[in-house]
Amino acid sequence: MNWAGRKVLVTGSRGFVGQHLKRHLERVGADVVELQRPAQDLTQPETLKGCCDGVYAVIHAAGSAHVNHINAEQVKAVNVSGTANILAQARQSGVKKFVLVSSILADPAYDTPRSSYGQSKADAEALVIEACRAAATGSATAMSAAIARPANVYGPGMRGNLLTLLRLIQKRRLPPLPRLKSRLSLVGVDDLCLALVAMAATTPSLDNTARPSTDVPIYPVTDGQPYRLKEIELGIRQACRQEIPKWSVPVPVCYVSALLAEVLGRLLPWKNVPGLRTWRTMTRDQPVDDSITRRELSYNPRSNFYDALPSIIAHQQASDGRHSPSDATQRK
Repeated sequence: MNWAGRKVLVTGSRGFVGQHLKRHLERVGADVVELQRPAQDLTQPETLKGCCDGVYAVIHAAGSAHVNHINAEQVKAVNVSGTANILAQARQSGVKKFVLVSSILADPAYDTPRSSYGQSKADAEALVIEACRAAATGSATAMSAAIARPANVYGPGMRGNLLTLLRLIQKRRLPPLPRLKSRLSLVGVDDLCLALVAMAATTPSLDNTARPSTDVPIYPVTDGQPYRLKEIELGIRQACRQEIPKWSVPVPVCYVSALLAEVLGRLLPWKNVPGLRTWRTMTRDQPVDDSITRRELSYNPRSNFYDALPSIIAHQQASDGRHSPSDATQRK
């Protein structure tokens, strides 16, 4: 579609995915609108009045990111109440398309035992589905929606477990991981953005005709490659020009370490500590099937984690340099 002159509201435009998404939308000619923080707050509905006026599509990328031992009340306020609030504004202003950036963890099959983060994303999805069904009842031009369920996202500026793994290897604080057979899926941030733009461009009349008009399509998003954690570790070590260890930590030792980290993470004020949930993720075979996304959106991912590593490391090193104490002292 021709994006020229069309306004697209991107929530979370200052976040990891949001910054890249804004760049992709501007490249195709869209007029990107952002929430003006802190004046406009997703958790404060009175501050959002009029934010969707004249907007063609909303891509809701804002959310409380997944971390271990996350504050359940905070994540519910942002991911669930925040979604409800921006949905209300979108419907009131006659927005044509609403795209929710959810997570593969919204699917319980990839989030066992259930986390507050995964549940919040599932609850947000339910709100979008219900809003579209209610709107479709009385209007031929009702707002349509799509839900993206990305796997773990990598790219320059990434956060979470992948960044933690990278930093530990860079500091030579990570022993050689065990050789597990379990597979996982990832997605590059640029591929995710291409998929999100495609979801926003798909009008109700072009949506899959085999699907009832009141249904909201859910699209898993990956880069199409199955990864193993040991291969990721070795890829990072090679990118960091480190010698490849000739041994690996035995599986039982790795489990005990994760258990200890879990205990310490609960006792000490540490953030994003890899504990038992990380261990379960490491050992559970959970590749994601994104065939529906490829088929309906003509989605064809272009990147893989290993090719993206040089740019990820360069961005991370530059970011660390900008925030180092020595740099701060020199600027004064």
